[in-house]
Amino acid sequence: MRESIKNNLSQLIEHAFQQFAQLPAYNFNEKSYSYSELDSISQTIANHLKEKYPNQIYIGVYAVKSFETFASIIGIIRAGKAFVPISPKFPPAKLQRIIEKSKIKTLIDLNSKITQQQKHTVYPAVEILNSVSTFSPQGSKVQPIEDTKPAYLLFTSGTTGDPKGVSINRNQLKNYLINISKIIPLQSTNRCSQTFELNFDLSIHDIFHTLIHGSSLFIPEENDLLSLGKYIQKNKISHLFCVPSLIKIMDKLRQIKKENLLSIEAVIFCGEALTTELVEKIQQAVSNSTKIINLYGPTESTIAVAYYIITNPVKNFNGIVSIGKIFKGNDVSFTAIENSAGLYELTINGNQVISNYFGEENDASKFYTDINGLVWYKTGDLVRKDEEDLIYFAGRIDEQIKWNGHRIETGEIEHYARNITGLEAVCFILPSDSKEQLCLVLEGELTTTPGSFRVALNNYLPAQLLPQQIVSLPQFPLNSNGKTDRKKIIEIISLKLNG
Repeated sequence: MRESIKNNLSQLIEHAFQQFAQLPAYNFNEKSYSYSELDSISQTIANHLKEKYPNQIYIGVYAVKSFETFASIIGIIRAGKAFVPISPKFPPAKLQRIIEKSKIKTLIDLNSKITQQQKHTVYPAVEILNSVSTFSPQGSKVQPIEDTKPAYLLFTSGTTGDPKGVSINRNQLKNYLINISKIIPLQSTNRCSQTFELNFDLSIHDIFHTLIHGSSLFIPEENDLLSLGKYIQKNKISHLFCVPSLIKIMDKLRQIKKENLLSIEAVIFCGEALTTELVEKIQQAVSNSTKIINLYGPTESTIAVAYYIITNPVKNFNGIVSIGKIFKGNDVSFTAIENSAGLYELTINGNQVISNYFGEENDASKFYTDINGLVWYKTGDLVRKDEEDLIYFAGRIDEQIKWNGHRIETGEIEHYARNITGLEAVCFILPSDSKEQLCLVLEGELTTTPGSFRVALNNYLPAQLLPQQIVSLPQFPLNSNGKTDRKKIIEIISLKLNG
């Protein structure tokens, strides 16, 4: 690993542009863009932001996948500001809340995807920049930025339906890059995949890990993801980074073949529980020298904070692959869970972990300060550990779930369901021998059709969070404490729907 990795984030980026100018940075639709092109447009964006908006810290980016969007993200960072990805797939109500909470006043949309109607309804108080030609003339190179400043701001789901802001500073991002570069070293000849939505923090790994090493980032279109094996083969992808669900799709479409994966040097998983069955299928199709790596980390810990380089036999518990050990510079503690022998809540702190949510008072339910003054984040993840101190994910304390590769809280879906119907609601993943489904159970009967209810729910939730099954029970069972017995509900509905 180069010595420059020890410098601050600005120096890492500028060093990359100096060293890799003529190399390909991005590939979209078989068109390649060089680091020199990326340098030029991102520098123009950076200078414009510094000159015209010196007091604005957070700058929005309309998160459609394009060269211009990636250049906008890099430009914002080079300007010493923080980017806020604004997903076009979010419903208007959520977009408005994110804009309100982040207080962004400027949004970059160089692909001009925001309609005039959206400008008036969703972004009336936001200035939208959609043409580099109108930006200030390019000036001198920006100076190194202090790593204490924020780098990006993401919003997670909230149990009340109110998104929580996670602001990651430049030092936390740099520390992640230092750690991940040791675990997954890259060369300028490597070709890496970019499979995540840009509001998903795993996409930030793609952008910056490849950038500082001069590697090429290949961005498949949505239809390419349905033939990912062929895309990998055609573009000679060396590093595939994705959620396990994407590999499940590959498997269903019979795309996991040796001829498709000959170029693969590493397969990296993150975002949801990884099964041994999936690992075995990948192992059978890649060479013996291919690394398979399982990463773990909530958004609050800067992309990932634990890793397991998979060995044979695969370390697992009940078929779920270990998440391994914590990254250097970070630490873990284990809080025993009442009536759950061998299970703990994972709590983390360190140089990648935030100490509070954005713009909010101290959240004692998620953060606490120990006697040494260290702030710990309570992940809410249930884990086990073994005699080698390897960690194993075992589910969520608060019913937060992984669905289609995204971390969501069922409480957000339940919140909007209650608001629309006036009925109590419980949401969970319905187990099935064929295909898992997101199920919503209502206490009482809907006064409208399930279709109309989904349309109403879609005003607040993106399509991937809409339940496939909507079921009613006349009355929810209660546990011994008088609380809704979620486990019993799942048992009843599973029996009812699966027989």
